[in-house]
Amino acid sequence: MRWVDGYIAADWGTTNRRAYLIDSSGQCVDEFEDGKGVLSVEAAGFPAAVAEIRERLGDKPLLLAGMVGSNRGWKEAPYVPCPAGIDDLARSLVWVAREAALYWLDIKGLKIFRLNDDGQIDAWPTPLRVGSLAPRKSGGFIGGTEDGIAIIDPISDRYELVAKPEEDLPDNRFNDGKVDRRGRFWAGTMDDTEKDSTGMLYCVEQDLGVAAIDGGYKVTNGPAFSPSGDIMYHNDSARQVTYAFDMDSSGKPGE
Repeated sequence: MRWVDGYIAADWGTTNRRAYLIDSSGQCVDEFEDGKGVLSVEAAGFPAAVAEIRERLGDKPLLLAGMVGSNRGWKEAPYVPCPAGIDDLARSLVWVAREAALYWLDIKGLKIFRLNDDGQIDAWPTPLRVGSLAPRKSGGFIGGTEDGIAIIDPISDRYELVAKPEEDLPDNRFNDGKVDRRGRFWAGTMDDTEKDSTGMLYCVEQDLGVAAIDGGYKVTNGPAFSPSGDIMYHNDSARQVTYAFDMDSSGKPGE
């Protein structure tokens, strides 16, 4: 199942349940409402209640909101301090096709979450703060952490540091990161106090070699690539600036 092909959004309250089928264009094409709020569902009955929603609206990815995420619901979702932006609500959303699952991070809460296509949410504690994840072909993830670049597999509790490019900057940590079409992991660092411009943009090759690409950032965020792959975009969120890098034929930023 792919979110871009449509999904089901459900507002699941204490006494009522409302579900909406959203198509690939973002339009609501079907919906229903009933009295099956979370208080009427036994603790072990939520998977069956989710299956009922899919039976009525189709076998689509499911986004749940409301009291279903409370301590009286299915899975308790932690509150986020406000004001909060999208980046605070869902850090580093990563779709893993081989698992048909969506992963995301709670950096400060030291957790990795996974949403399965059956609606089940798993959570794993992390021994250090993880700022970004990208799936590896061989399994698990490569990630940027507060201590450096790491190979990560939350299921097997593997957190193996493979590069520490900023051991001389103890107040820095890795933040956002993405993989390009050549299989390289691009990730940036930031001053954890968001005061000093000590952040760097790094490129991690498939052999795990690390190269510093650009510097002078306060808060690195959002590496992204144009559809053709000839432009890379990178942000300094603290300065509210987006930089565009022309990529040469070898996939490296031009002068």
